[in-house]
Amino acid sequence: MTQLKRRLSGKIRYAQRRFQDFASGITLSKQCVPPRWPVRHVLRQEIRRTESFEAKHHNIYKGAACINGLVIAPGEVFSFWHLVGRPSQQRGFLPSRSLVEGQPVLDDGGGLCQLAGILYHLALCCNIEVIERHAHSRDLYTEAERFTPLGADAAVAFGHKDLRLRNRYPAPLQLLVEVGKEQLIASFCYALDWTPVVVSFIRLPDEHQRRIVQTYIQEDKEATPQQTATSVYWFN
Repeated sequence: MTQLKRRLSGKIRYAQRRFQDFASGITLSKQCVPPRWPVRHVLRQEIRRTESFEAKHHNIYKGAACINGLVIAPGEVFSFWHLVGRPSQQRGFLPSRSLVEGQPVLDDGGGLCQLAGILYHLALCCNIEVIERHAHSRDLYTEAERFTPLGADAAVAFGHKDLRLRNRYPAPLQLLVEVGKEQLIASFCYALDWTPVVVSFIRLPDEHQRRIVQTYIQEDKEATPQQTATSVYWFN
């Protein structure tokens, strides 16, 4: 699929999804305000320097500005693309490395997957309901290059692959995102008492050029770990 066709397809698919949300009665969160509640959990990731580091950092910073301070009311849904919008050059996003149909290419908004990934990982740690998440099709990193565990990623492609989270708690929660020179920080804020869960990414033996990771959540020491996802990656 050419870049132009892919972008047009993304626009059409995004409009279809918004209609489906309306028809289903899904309320997407969109209110961003200054911090209101105590920070309950924090995740940090390195933004690694690559050939397109400046563009990647710019895209992450721009995307984070659309999400920082987001309040998600009970039952509301966070949608990555509903907040960030189409990552076009006309909107100020820059070409950076991205996976398209399994191949690394320069694409507008490249690097936003790291922002989506840290929010996915944060949601797992905070037991926020994950209603849509996509693993990347390929594993491009060596163990020394990883900035997050394999299985903690979230691929996003405008109109096609979204990251969606639902607030299952009885009170509003808030997401804070901060972008430093070489660091990305995501925080979960909540007014009521809260206990973090244990998240485990269990990697199975590689088979047929595939890496398989199973994700488990354990709410307390006495609870049985619950599998929440299986991620499959091709590698060369």
